[in-house]
Amino acid sequence: RDGDLLIKIVDKNVDDRYERRVLRFLSRFSVNDTVDTRYMKERIEELKDDRIRISELSRELRYLVSSPDRRVALKFMISGRSRVAVFMIVSIILLVVSIMLADLIPGAGLMIMKAVIGSGVLLVQSIVAIFAPSTLFGRWKGVEYKEKLEWDAFRRLLSDLALIRRYAPQDLSMWGEWLVYGTALGVGDKVVEAMKELNVHLPEASILTVMPTTFRPIITVASPPSKGGVTGGFGAGGGFGGGGGGAR
Repeated sequence: RDGDLLIKIVDKNVDDRYERRVLRFLSRFSVNDTVDTRYMKERIEELKDDRIRISELSRELRYLVSSPDRRVALKFMISGRSRVAVFMIVSIILLVVSIMLADLIPGAGLMIMKAVIGSGVLLVQSIVAIFAPSTLFGRWKGVEYKEKLEWDAFRRLLSDLALIRRYAPQDLSMWGEWLVYGTALGVGDKVVEAMKELNVHLPEASILTVMPTTFRPIITVASPPSKGGVTGGFGAGGGFGGGGGGAR
């Protein structure tokens, strides 16, 4: 229907943990395994006075659109945090030993003080490194990094209207694939914009304009009122991640 979207949940029994969370979230708004966006806003309006439930929905939605599944990331790369953890353990041991020596050898105060300061600095640096991105001290497996660079290049292509004009596919089905990949890469809005510029008509493109207005009320209702008003929301480039999903 015009302005509305039907999402049919065809299979809830999926192996991927992230996909299960997406399907569980959609099921909260489903009737007979079908989510109708026409009624979603009405349901959200009914819940707006229930701060606990609407905040729970808001947190879950924020997680689904912004939090990566670290188990998936570990399939492609080896985390370097374990290496940093070794330095942190060593620094803790050195710090404890230095403090103990201060009581046992009172005459070596200056030397022990330097050891305490050095151990403390090493500990602080280790703690900072633990919270750094895992790719900083880790490494990619096999040819995975090469594939990442290729996906990054493809994302840049889909983000650049001039490049899309240059390499635009003639087959309409290819535009559909570009739209799917662009949405997964966070630049689906750019693909839709290019399709409008090049006068390419694809029914699926309208979904990207509906999705942000469908889920934005969950965030805006849950957000406390501010002096400047609420301007948050999701762009058409975003969307649920994950693999082949159990909804369509």
